[in-house]
Amino acid sequence: WKSAHICSSMGPSIRLNIREMLDYKPPASV
Repeated sequence: WKSAHICSSMGPSIRLNIREMLDYKPPASV
């Protein structure tokens, strides 16, 4: 149960972090 709760709660946050990292990195590196 804990793993499911953590996964569901961290899922959106991880996606936001990834988007922030992609936005932070210059388009040249993509």
